[in-house]
Amino acid sequence: MHNRVLPLLLILCLLLCACQKQPTAEGLSEQPAESSAVSENTAVSPAESASSSENGKTTPDSNGKPPAIAQTADSTPKSDTGANGVTVPPENQDVQPPAAPPKQNTVSLTVDCKNAIDYGILENPNFKDTLPQNGVIFSDANVQFTEGESVMKVLKRALKSQKTVCQITSGGYVVSIAGLAEKDCGETSGWMYRVNGELPNVSCKYYTLQAGDRVEFIYTCRMGDVGAY
Repeated sequence: MHNRVLPLLLILCLLLCACQKQPTAEGLSEQPAESSAVSENTAVSPAESASSSENGKTTPDSNGKPPAIAQTADSTPKSDTGANGVTVPPENQDVQPPAAPPKQNTVSLTVDCKNAIDYGILENPNFKDTLPQNGVIFSDANVQFTEGESVMKVLKRALKSQKTVCQITSGGYVVSIAGLAEKDCGETSGWMYRVNGELPNVSCKYYTLQAGDRVEFIYTCRMGDVGAY
């Protein structure tokens, strides 16, 4: 009896030892899950990411993915939107102010043919209905012009506004106004102009106006009638 018990005890001891050395099926299934959880929750620092890249090559992490690359700040200045939706330009950027509109000024402009009326031009049937009896073709003390404009441009615009026909050469010589042309009242007759009472030595195309100028276009019939007018 004693000889049978000892072998049985030895067998039981061997079985217990064998069971302790073999992992359970439940333990085997849980171990990879814990390892996976650790890898997912492990953050890769920028320093570790930089050290893993050598010679332009990036070393993937434990999940087979390349490490995240830190984004660098854009050096290009960008505009910000301030209060009330107003765009604020970036610093150190030159902002050009909007160009100012051309300055508007006024001059006095008169166009008359009184000398031609005195000469008797209205006796000619061609001018009876085209020229005013008082000799004033145009008169306005407040004609607007843009700074830098010439007398010729202002004259053309003013006459066009009242549908008065004029003929001016490309050089700025006035040939006719309201049908009254040079030599219609004699060989020396024609149109002349004065600015502030003086006769300029250039054509009206090249005379630049100043604010407040007094411009007169006068038809002359003989020498001296414009200067004495």
